[in-house]
Amino acid sequence: MCRDFYIRKQELSSSLIQQLDALSNERPEMLRAKRKHLVLGDDSVEPMKEIFQWMRINAERERIQRFKAIAVEGAQLYYTVLQRFAET
Repeated sequence: MCRDFYIRKQELSSSLIQQLDALSNERPEMLRAKRKHLVLGDDSVEPMKEIFQWMRINAERERIQRFKAIAVEGAQLYYTVLQRFAET
């Protein structure tokens, strides 16, 4: 049971690392493409900077929520394993 727990934990950690790496690699390219295709006039520069900042903040928030969900799942599984060992 412990081995399965640690295998699952390793898989979740590896998945999270791959997702974070993909996000960090995609983000600059995506922002460059958006800047390239957006027509920015003198009046729209500040609102676009704010929009990009909010996009970045929302992406970070989503990343943190995913990490939290994985951590909570791992903690609950670990607690369940410990509880079963305590009962026996």
